[in-house]
Amino acid sequence: ELIWSDEIFRIFGLTPQQFGATYDAFLKYVHQDDRESVEWAVNEAINLKKPYSIDHRVVLPDGTSRFVHEQGAVTFDKQGKAVRMLGVVYDITERKQIEEELRQLSQRLVRRSIALELHDQVGQSLTVLKLILDQAKQSCAPDVKARLDDGVATITDLITIVRNMSLNLRPAMLDDLGLLPTLFWYFDRYTSQTGINVDFKHNGIDHRFPSEITVAAYRIVQEALTNVVRYAGVKEVAVRAWATPDTMTLRIEDKGKGFNPETIDARTSSGLLGMQERIRLLGGNLTIESSHGAGTILIASLPVHDEKKKKKQ
Repeated sequence: ELIWSDEIFRIFGLTPQQFGATYDAFLKYVHQDDRESVEWAVNEAINLKKPYSIDHRVVLPDGTSRFVHEQGAVTFDKQGKAVRMLGVVYDITERKQIEEELRQLSQRLVRRSIALELHDQVGQSLTVLKLILDQAKQSCAPDVKARLDDGVATITDLITIVRNMSLNLRPAMLDDLGLLPTLFWYFDRYTSQTGINVDFKHNGIDHRFPSEITVAAYRIVQEALTNVVRYAGVKEVAVRAWATPDTMTLRIEDKGKGFNPETIDARTSSGLLGMQERIRLLGGNLTIESSHGAGTILIASLPVHDEKKKKKQ
């Protein structure tokens, strides 16, 4: 004897008579890819004399598929023979859809975070190493220069690869000291490694900001200055950073070679596209003003949550 809860008849849109009173009648509605595992769960419950529980798909009479949670228990007589099964089926399609959407979102966020961080951190180091080798080639013997050329070519390939990968790296200073001291440290290191002077002026950024704003601001400056090394061909870059209770603004300007912002695409400018995505996720804005021979101005604005204002409200 098989007894189902009324929910199963609602799910299938059938009467008990139409649905059938045997488990085989139910199995014909189980998705063919899940049928074997469902049969195994039921047989295991009978053999081990224990309840069973399983999620699987069913195919409704109209051909559509739904996810259900099925659980049941078997009653045995004194001789140990299965005489009755009580089963309950719940429609969990919406829950499964939400779980899948969250899983995909989590994967996208992890991939995006890893790709951005690896590009920002390792990509910059490779760019600096390439610059050092280029400078070394100017004062070495011809046979050494040929080997350095090979090294530069390898690093160039690595930079291309790294631009599409990621690590979750960031200076511990951001957490320990905040944005302003980390920027000063970075600018000193940047100048000593590249020979490019950073003219830095700031206002209102000498206090703590939400972690996501601090990291984003640091990475935006880092990416912009890495692009200055790669493309601008200058000896100085101007960085301005200021904050109001509602917004943090970053402005990076160089007088270098410039480029056409309309030519930015995923193949050649993954750093800028990653920066745009980072800013977009925080609800900010990014503008780039540039043209060939006229330098580049990058302005990023990030919304800042004013905690003091929240407390007063």
